[in-house]
Parts: sequence; C-alpha cells; structure tokens
Amino acid sequence: MQRKSKRGFTLIELLVVVAIIALLIAILLPSLNRARESAKKSTCAANMKAQGTGFAIYAAQFSDALPQYANGPDQYNPFDVDPRIVDVILDASANANNMNEDSARRIFYCPANNTQNVDTFWRWNVNTGGGGGRVIGYDWNIERLGKNFVRDTFVNAKVNGQTRVYPPLKGQTKFSSTPFPSATELGFDLILTLKDTTNPTQFDNIPSNGQIFQTSHRIGSPVTPAGQNVLCFDGHVEWPWSNDKNNFAVIGPGNSPSHYLVNPK
Repeated sequence: MQRKSKRGFTLIELLVVVAIIALLIAILLPSLNRARESAKKSTCAANMKAQGTGFAIYAAQFSDALPQYANGPDQYNPFDVDPRIVDVILDASANANNMNEDSARRIFYCPANNTQNVDTFWRWNVNTGGGGGRVIGYDWNIERLGKNFVRDTFVNAKVNGQTRVYPPLKGQTKFSSTPFPSATELGFDLILTLKDTTNPTQFDNIPSNGQIFQTSHRIGSPVTPAGQNVLCFDGHVEWPWSNDKNNFAVIGPGNSPSHYLVNPK
C-alpha cells in the first residue's frame, strides 16, 4: 500500500503570504493611527468642555467672576495655575459630570500628551494653604495678578505681526459678560517650542524649570504640532489650525518656552 505524502508550502508561497501581510499592515496602520489620534482629539475637546463647565459653575457662584491667580509663586507659564483654582474647577467639573476626583483630574491633561499627567506636575511646589502651583496640560486665559510675566506677554502678543484687537488677547476676569464669547479664548491646547519667534522648529523635549515638556498632538519626525483645540467662552471647542506660523500669537514669559496660540476665528 502506497502512502500519500503531505505537500507543504514552498518558499515562494511563504514569501507571497508574508508580502501580502506586510502590504495589509502598511495599508491599515495609517488608518488605525488616524483613528487613534481622532479619538484623542475628541477626548481632548471633551476635557476642555468639562473645564468650561467648571468655570461656568464657578462664575455663577461668584457674580460672574473668573478665578484669579493672585499670590502663587509659580505663574511664569500659562499652564502654571494656583492649586486652589484647579481644585475649585476640579470639584465643579466632578460634580457636574458625576466623576470622582481621580477621574476628574484627567480632564486637565490632554490624552495626546500623557507625559504631563504625573504627580510631579500635579503637585508642583504645592504646600498646605494653596502655595505653589499645579502644572496642567492646558493654557488658561485668566487674569494673573502680582507677577505680570504671563499677563504682559499675552497683551503684547501679535497675530500676523499685529496686536489683536478683536477680540483682545488678554487674561479675562469675567465669564458670561466677556465680549465676543464665541471668539474669545478661555483655554488652549498645549503647544510648546524653544524660544524662537521667527522660525520655530523644535516642539518636543522643551526644558523649563528643570523639567522636560512636550507639545500635545504631535506628528512626524522632526516633531511638529498636528493642531490645537481651543475652548471659547460660549462653551464650544474648535480645532482652528493653520500651518502658516504667521497666524500664531507668540507667548514667551520669563525664561519659559514659548507658547504658540491660534486665533479661533
């Protein structure tokens, strides 16, 4: 009785299968990456909306006033915030969105920049009684008293070479009574670069105060910003992006890295 031999794959057939799998991966991987980045972009926008809700609740309780960073030592950057302010907004957002405080903390950090959400930044020089500051993953356009590094650089920032008049780019003190609420920015996604106002090229690994900071929504090599979510006073979030660096308002307080902010209109 003759035994039938089993035929295996030839080398050419195996190479063809490997080539097909590699081709499928090459086709699908960019789509998966785009879907992942789109999800992060949407979560980031939801974070900013939750922050806007927190500000609205705070303003409703304090005669439309926004919290002001008055005496804290760390306010060289727009993302340095008095812990008392963050905690008030955190509590308001947690209650409004039915979250515990650990979950609510995440709304202060962009999911596209998970290097920011660490205890080192959350408890930056925070002492009993509200001293120090929290380093969050967004820039808030609220008034800062005392040290004027942030305030002055906002006011003097230029868009397309000119100081922006409509609406003025400055720290705000009121919520619902702020003029042009659909065009006035309350919060920005984080875009950092080394201090170069004419031709910024480095957007990652930015040193400041002995720490390393990253831009959110980064793409490519070398890294460039893919875009930026902006929260306006009427509560909506936009993704107003332009690759034209003339559209950026350059914020560079003190010896900090510069912040590139985009006009949402």
